[in-house]
Amino acid sequence: MGRTDEKRAQTNVSCRELWQAVLEHRTADVTALCSALSVPAPEDKTVISLLVPELCRPSALQGILGELNNRERTSTGWEALFFGLARANLGQLFRALQLFDTATEFEPCRAHALAHLAGLYLLLDQRDMVEETIREGLSLDGSLGEFHLVRARMLLQDRDYDGAESEMALAKQKGCFSALNQARFELELLIVRDMQPQAIAAAVRLLREGTAWLGRDAGVSLGLGVLIACGALDEADNFLDQALEKDSGNLVLLSHRAEIAALTGRFRVAAHAVNQALAQDGDNIQMLHKKASMAGQGVSHDQALKALDRIIDLTRDLSPPDRAVYLSVYGDIYLEQDDLEKAEAAYNDALAVDEKCIPAMAGLSHVLTILGRMEEACAAQNKVYRIAPVRAMQLMINSDRIPEEEALIQRMEKMAKSPSVHLPMRASLNFSLAKVWQKRMDHDAAMAYADKANEIVRKFVSYDPENEARHVDRIMARMSRAFFDNRKGYGTECRLPIYILGMPRSGTTLVEQIIGGHSKVFPGGELGMMPAMWRRLTLWEHRMGSPYRNMPDCILDLTLEHSRKFADKVEGEYRELMPEGVSEKHITDKLPHNFKNVGLIKLLYPKAKIIYCRRSPGGIALSNYFTDYKARHGGMGFAYHKEWIGKEIANCHRLMAHWSQIFDGGIHIIDYDELVENPEPLTRKMFTYLELDWEEKVMAFSTLRRPVKTASVTQVRQPMYTSSKDKWRYYEAALRNVFAAFDSRQAEPEPEPLPLPCHEQGLFFQGMDLLRAGENAEAESVFKKLLEFYPRHAAAMHMLGVAYSNQGKILPAHKCMKRSIQLHPGNHTWYGNMAIILDHMRRPDEAAEMREKGKKISGQNGYIPRPNPVSSTQSSAPAKFEKYMRTIL
Repeated sequence: MGRTDEKRAQTNVSCRELWQAVLEHRTADVTALCSALSVPAPEDKTVISLLVPELCRPSALQGILGELNNRERTSTGWEALFFGLARANLGQLFRALQLFDTATEFEPCRAHALAHLAGLYLLLDQRDMVEETIREGLSLDGSLGEFHLVRARMLLQDRDYDGAESEMALAKQKGCFSALNQARFELELLIVRDMQPQAIAAAVRLLREGTAWLGRDAGVSLGLGVLIACGALDEADNFLDQALEKDSGNLVLLSHRAEIAALTGRFRVAAHAVNQALAQDGDNIQMLHKKASMAGQGVSHDQALKALDRIIDLTRDLSPPDRAVYLSVYGDIYLEQDDLEKAEAAYNDALAVDEKCIPAMAGLSHVLTILGRMEEACAAQNKVYRIAPVRAMQLMINSDRIPEEEALIQRMEKMAKSPSVHLPMRASLNFSLAKVWQKRMDHDAAMAYADKANEIVRKFVSYDPENEARHVDRIMARMSRAFFDNRKGYGTECRLPIYILGMPRSGTTLVEQIIGGHSKVFPGGELGMMPAMWRRLTLWEHRMGSPYRNMPDCILDLTLEHSRKFADKVEGEYRELMPEGVSEKHITDKLPHNFKNVGLIKLLYPKAKIIYCRRSPGGIALSNYFTDYKARHGGMGFAYHKEWIGKEIANCHRLMAHWSQIFDGGIHIIDYDELVENPEPLTRKMFTYLELDWEEKVMAFSTLRRPVKTASVTQVRQPMYTSSKDKWRYYEAALRNVFAAFDSRQAEPEPEPLPLPCHEQGLFFQGMDLLRAGENAEAESVFKKLLEFYPRHAAAMHMLGVAYSNQGKILPAHKCMKRSIQLHPGNHTWYGNMAIILDHMRRPDEAAEMREKGKKISGQNGYIPRPNPVSSTQSSAPAKFEKYMRTIL
């Protein structure tokens, strides 16, 4: 053997040892072996950074790969394999796939590259390629246990436990396999054998104690992944709380905090964790991707777009498949914004980069379905089917195209039970399978899958039916007939919005499609104007520290003048949604849960038309229980438990009976079951109520090509049918808990009306007007009067202090301001005011302390200018509150 051949052989042996050290997470050995390597391997520090993620931040790793871009493009053999491992660590799987494939062309590392290819194919769900690659690899080098480990994980997904354990035994016998995959296999085996308590205990033990053979970050990710798979989210959160106290900047911990918080609907917490991570590592592509994907959920659309723009800048040299995945997120963001035109264009842009990009094809299919272009949507689904059949089947099922391929349905069933599948995806698969078996008329199997899907979702949805019942009763008690009699003349004469409401899945989408077919009506869809108005009112009351901090009590102090301002504001928001230059005189708002907001609607628009869609409790219950809602953490939390559904239907019935008594004749009821049986007579009555002339075209609603984003998107594209009317009767026995909960809630007595406030509305604003006019003594009198009724009204207490200070009464001003801060410590501006009073009392240290507290809350000083509160507060304090009120309006 020549010296060149001998050197090459030594390099190959060292590379194999390095590869095995990486698999076994032996960081010290990896570092030592890297130092001993020479060409053709990359530079020492680069290899270490590429292969040991704990030693290098993701953005730094991305930077190294950028610097070595040309070298990566021409890499072969071991070098290509190591570059592939680095790309896989960054989640750039398609580029990793290319590099592993390139590495297979070099004989000494071919078997090792095939082992990684097999694992990657399993991750990408290309199962035929997994077995083919394993067979080829074992024929080259039967001593590599990694092949048996990959096969064991695949068999585990197929629930072939004996076969999986047999392959794992072979892997241990041969050695040379991934320590991380071994640990993952052993934990997943506990889960699939329905030994979840043991799996949770093992994961907690792994998180607390770690292992000598697994890297810290890898162990944390594995342990938390198992807890999430088991739905043990409290245990995961507890660990993260303790770990982040010790290491608040750890990117792996922050990534998992963001994931779990988003999963449980705590989107602000998730966004905060992502921003903390990006503060540590601003070019971390995985965290930027997470931020972009949270558009509308804790992250503004503008912030999400900026994060995505940065990703695109950082990944210009990526392979087309990986780059297309990032480009498709633009479509997701625009879809979240309801900008369907931009969403469609963005998905097509991604497909222009990689025509096989599954997220882009799936997103495009969804947009086309919303737009009613069903043939194009089906064509997009068929393209997905050729690449990712299981994903395509979900798209088809959601479009009411139930596939018949038995092998694929069995594959979906295996995936729905696999712990390696992300928890929300497992829920989604079970919902899809429920629809498959419902279509096949196997109702027991359908209900079993629906039960499993809802059981999974309940693990990360927070919903309290008793609290919801108390809230509904509070609305009924507060917004009584006497309440409205006391507020005659409130609101405006506006008749622009038509409200279509009722329980979700009660026919609201169908009714809107019918009404939206009229030449004088623009279909607006599910709009959030009324919930937003409640938020404005509660935000204002919270800001003032008033006793009316929650819905519906926040309505109590609303004056006639402000009711009209709010009505004009909301009317303007509705008009902004309507196309310019069209003849429509109405817009529909079909938010189903507006049944809780009828009182507010009638307060702002006494002459508004309201359509109440009613359906049999069994029909509503079945439809909701079988639907996978996007708004799990919004108003749809009730839909994941049969008893919760029954109680929510009863809540709706109670409220609508209450509103119908108060607004006699002001609400039109349309029964879904009667509508589908006898559509035209009921539709004519509905248009008579709406005071709109009859137009024959309204009955051709299924031919309209208007966007529909609700769960009924496919049904309203079809002519009216009666098949769903009595479908629930097949499940009557399974729904008995629904009916029992409904009857129990309905039987509860109606709440007694709450007494009206003893004072007139708007006392606080009267006081503010007097302050603004410089009539401080009169303002003092009004604020005192308000405080007689509500001694804990923080804003009234504070502004009484302002009135005192304007009259030179510094000591009572100090007392009032101090008390207001005790009642409501969250208003940063009040600290500045208090500081100025303390300055005048010659207590500079306390004044400085107050200013510092205010800065900590918001980074701003108070709004009472120095040095003379007697003369300066007359305009400044009221102006600040007035500016805030204009913002709310």
